[in-house]
Amino acid sequence: MGADAVIVNHEHVIHYGTILHGKVIAYSLGNFTSTTGVHSPPYDKMANYSLLLNLYLARSSDGVKPVDITFAITKSVSVGKDKVKTVLLFDLIKNCSNADERNDLLRDNLCIYNLFLGKKKTEIELKLEYHL
Repeated sequence: MGADAVIVNHEHVIHYGTILHGKVIAYSLGNFTSTTGVHSPPYDKMANYSLLLNLYLARSSDGVKPVDITFAITKSVSVGKDKVKTVLLFDLIKNCSNADERNDLLRDNLCIYNLFLGKKKTEIELKLEYHL
């Protein structure tokens, strides 16, 4: 129908994203400001994580088209009673001084990466943005 990207959000947790026939498809990017999974269970769906989808566009004779697509992982963290702040997971990991907590965040980073890209990697390089 002429769309270059289809970005939907259901269930408020991250789902698979892909490029299909040259079109960006993202089934769910998360919730961004959810307190679910931050203050109380359920933790099973990683509801405290979301994605920022970056569509880098360029103008050509055919119109404006995506030339690069990346995503950054965010996490909602508690900053007081019933208050949540959404931060880049990259920054949380880089600034984390507790080794166990840092390893947990790295594990979550890998899990979200695999979930969104439909991969089963056991190790990835930590990046601010990953390519779709």
